[in-house]
Amino acid sequence: MRRLILFFFCSFFYSNILYANNFAYVDINYIINNSIIGKNIMNKLKKINQDNLSFLKNEQQILNNEKSEIDNIKNLLSEDELKKKILNYNNKINDFNKKNDELTDKFNKLKQDEIDQLFNKLNPLIEKYMVTNKIDIILKKENVIFSNSQFDISDKLIDVINKNYKQ
Repeated sequence: MRRLILFFFCSFFYSNILYANNFAYVDINYIINNSIIGKNIMNKLKKINQDNLSFLKNEQQILNNEKSEIDNIKNLLSEDELKKKILNYNNKINDFNKKNDELTDKFNKLKQDEIDQLFNKLNPLIEKYMVTNKIDIILKKENVIFSNSQFDISDKLIDVINKNYKQ
């Protein structure tokens, strides 16, 4: 039964591609990294990521200093005082790990939102380009196994995008 379903799915998918008269492919990452609007978004994300990394590195250095301090004075402290310092240090480590996870999650969500907004802006331009150039299907370059480079319209789309978004 699975083979039958797979056969129908593949037949439908490939038959639609075979009936397409004109197709092209694009390198999405290349467009993001080389269009003006994509570069602006990537630079914004890079700055936020660098700020996050700098903050975390600073916090980690503070924790490392605190651990060194505990190691240096552990023989001078009573057992109860040492336990308190170690417990306090472990709590700070847990807080640091939570903050790290929060910053990572927040950054990943922001990155996804920025890319989604970018494609919401680019989709009308791509659709217009498809209509103007009578392209039936645009595939992602990652999904193309072999093709003539003449079907790669990434640079052409970057030109169209840059003309419309000169930020």
